[in-house]
Amino acid sequence: MSLRDQYFSQREILVVSGHNAEYSKQKKDGYNVIDFTLSYKFNNMLTLRLGSINLTDYTDENYGPYIGRRFFIGISSTFEKQ
Repeated sequence: MSLRDQYFSQREILVVSGHNAEYSKQKKDGYNVIDFTLSYKFNNMLTLRLGSINLTDYTDENYGPYIGRRFFIGISSTFEKQ
């Protein structure tokens, strides 16, 4: 099992709006992006992984992350010469 937390601190950003590229400063609060992965090793050759990226479903339309919560599943294999 793995859990990864990224913290992005509070800051001021420039937000561009309209076709004439007007911009304004906005204060952006700090936020966390948490990733979770669970791995299960069936045998020496086969491992199953599943988890979630951006578990807290945080999105920001101006500077990202643009995509919210995502889930994944994967299988990896190892071949050894005997």
